[in-house]
Amino acid sequence: MASNPALENYDDVSSSDSEFDPPFLQPVNKEELLLARAQKRAEKKAEKHAKADVFKRMGDELYGNGKFEEAYIPYLEATQIWPSNLEYYIRLSMTYAKLHWYVPYDLKGT
Repeated sequence: MASNPALENYDDVSSSDSEFDPPFLQPVNKEELLLARAQKRAEKKAEKHAKADVFKRMGDELYGNGKFEEAYIPYLEATQIWPSNLEYYIRLSMTYAKLHWYVPYDLKGT
């Protein structure tokens, strides 16, 4: 079995090459750590919002086809993923109204 000649000579590999230090050996300051943490949070938030938007579009598709009982499920899921987005609650309430899933408010209290 012939071995690979490129792997036989270890003298070609320089251990003092400072361009390729593993990430854990590179100096990191506080600002870089804070920036990396902020970027990671922003990425997670964007992923969460994208996932919620997928559910909203699913609900929109079903709502547009008149499938209101099926449409409320993706809207409800979207509100649970991104609870601060009022648009999802509005769409969910429109679906509830189409299904008559509400209690009418009686102003007289009778």
